[in-house]
Amino acid sequence: MSTNYLSTEHVVIIGAGQAAIQTADSLRAEGFDGRISIFGDEAALPYQRPQLSKDLLKQDDDAVLPLRPENFFASHNIELHRGRRIVSVDSEALTVTADNGEQISYTQLVFATGSRARQLKVPGGGHPQVRQVRTVEQALQLRTDIQAGTNVVIVGGGFIGLEIAAHASTTGANVTLLPGKRSLMSRSVSPAMSAWFEDFHRNLGTDIRCGETAVAFTEDPAGNLIVESTTGASYEADIVVVGIGSEPNVELARDAGLKTGNGIEVNAYLQASQHHMWALGDCASFPLGDGDEHVRLESIQNATDQGKLLARNLMAEMHGHPLEHYEEVPWFWSYQANARLQIAGRREDTADTAITLGDPESGKFSILLFNRDGHLRTVESLNSPAVHMAARKVLNCPFPLTIEEAQVLDFCLKAASKKLTQLIPAA
Repeated sequence: MSTNYLSTEHVVIIGAGQAAIQTADSLRAEGFDGRISIFGDEAALPYQRPQLSKDLLKQDDDAVLPLRPENFFASHNIELHRGRRIVSVDSEALTVTADNGEQISYTQLVFATGSRARQLKVPGGGHPQVRQVRTVEQALQLRTDIQAGTNVVIVGGGFIGLEIAAHASTTGANVTLLPGKRSLMSRSVSPAMSAWFEDFHRNLGTDIRCGETAVAFTEDPAGNLIVESTTGASYEADIVVVGIGSEPNVELARDAGLKTGNGIEVNAYLQASQHHMWALGDCASFPLGDGDEHVRLESIQNATDQGKLLARNLMAEMHGHPLEHYEEVPWFWSYQANARLQIAGRREDTADTAITLGDPESGKFSILLFNRDGHLRTVESLNSPAVHMAARKVLNCPFPLTIEEAQVLDFCLKAASKKLTQLIPAA
């Protein structure tokens, strides 16, 4: 690999996930001719994580793809340090120290440290049959262990828990779901969509115990794993899968003096609270809209779009040009058996008016959620990819769709997206 750089700038990226790789790729695409170094904990080539709880469980060994081919890094003059962890940051000296003792100087430091699975801190939580899915190895082991007749208890009713529940049920396993909350995906979807998925999973054969979660893992006299719940009930399990959300990896940034909370806090430009430092992706908490609220989003879209923006802002910072705000509309997806859920926008507690397009009983419909101002903020689509794409266009349009417009007879979101797009002045 060549070390002849035209610029003296050195961008060090801590983390090797989607956000990190996209930032490096976009920096080269923007014409950055300085040094780029990426440090990732895992020895494997950086890979896509969403399929770990989806297609990889379905015997599709090609489901988990590398984020970039191995030759990409050499051909783009990007130094990828696999299995190398950064253990400290000296913000005054502008250096980082790796776990092998090496010190590396930087001119710009990017935190793309991602998140980790939240641990269920109860007695017996370290039992070898209590699993989580965060790496390829964990997913492959789970795929091997879930068979027809296996007793599987899943703790958590979010995307990952439900994706694994759907796979296990369709495999013929005996599945018990302890969501903790009173409804499924309660933080992510509307009550109507949540209720549809509850019926869907029950029809797959999943025993759903809403409001229950695990309080301890023990063994009976025969050595069988027992899950004890908040209601006093007990469930025998061959395997327990815990999917109760994630926690941002902020410790390194916090120890470096950066402001942290539910993530490394950044401004609308993705700048952290000290000069020459930035954060993005799953580990970053950024301002939403014009308000003071900070959010942390975990999605491929967010990591990708923030990586592209951060590269442009790094280049602008180096050349003294104005920086850009991050304003992309988020979108998410979840595949649960043959139910394909896609969400455009971010659900708000104030989004209390809903309009349903299509027939929920057909398994193909969408729910439009409007805030108290009567403006469309979120669209949930089930098995309706064309509607989802239209929703993304509508939500990215500077002219908001109103509830009055959506209440007309035979309203079509795809037609509305074309109409609103035509209103945007030509550049």
